Formats: sequence, structure tokens, C-alpha cells
Amino acid sequence: MRLQGDRLVIRLPEGVTFSLPLAGPVNRILAYLVDLCVIATAATAIGYITSFIQIINRDAGTALYVLAYFLLTIGYGIGCEYWWRGQTLGKWLLGLRVMDASGLELQFSQIAMRNVLRIADMLPFFGLLGGIFIVCHQKRQRIGDVAAGTVVVKDRHAVPLDVR
Repeated sequence: MRLQGDRLVIRLPEGVTFSLPLAGPVNRILAYLVDLCVIATAATAIGYITSFIQIINRDAGTALYVLAYFLLTIGYGIGCEYWWRGQTLGKWLLGLRVMDASGLELQFSQIAMRNVLRIADMLPFFGLLGGIFIVCHQKRQRIGDVAAGTVVVKDRHAVPLDVR
């Protein structure tokens, strides 16, 4: 695996060589903003549902909302990227895909790692640390991508989402 300009060149053990364009910070931010809109919409729905529980027991309703919001924010990325082969709705709309940095099949553990570490990327506020990593890293990886061994590439041949 090597870089050639803004492209990642991967040579598989079978001798096949291919290159993929790396996704830039602007496209990644736009995809994340789309995903944030999806998460915010779902969080609003969860808020309405838990508000009924808060009428009965305020602390239980608040605890349930916090837990559900945490699971939603982490689970959305993990679930989408696992079932939709490296894409969330935002990545799909912008033609991006997460893949293993070596060209191997993306593993569930990699997807989970990069999404859990999004919390670190969001420090100190609004994704500043992750954004700095993407701009400065030669493979345009954020902290979660480095730890998981993944990259985000432009997927020119996007396949339709499998929403069975």
C-alpha cells in the first residue's frame, strides 16, 4: 500500500494492483452533517417517546433518553457501515465508502473501533481534533481510522443501498 498523489495504491497478495481516490475533508464533513441530521431526527423521536416516561418518573425517563441517545449515535455509524458495506446515508449520498486500508474485507471490529473513537475525534469541540488529523495525515485518516486501519475513499461506482 502506498500513496500516489491523493490516491491510495493497493497491491493485493494475488498481484492485483488498484488505486482509489481518498476522500477529502470537505466531502467527509458534508457526509457527517447529513448523518448528524439523521441522528438528530431520530433523537427527537426518542425524546418524544421518553417524555411520556418522564411524566411517570423524571429520572428514569432522562436516564433512558441519555442511554438511547448514546446507543443511537454510536449504533447508527456501526450499523450502517456494517450492513451497507462501509457506507452511512451521508457517505452514500456523497459517494464515499469506508474500507480496510490494506484492501482486505472490512471487518466488524474495524467498523466498531472507528465509530467508538469518533468520540475522541470530536474533542475538544465540533470535531476539531479529528479534522486536524484528516488534514494533516497523509492518508486523510482521523483518529478512529488510524486505530481501526481504515480509510475513506471516493466510491465512483456506488451501488444502491441494500435496505431489506
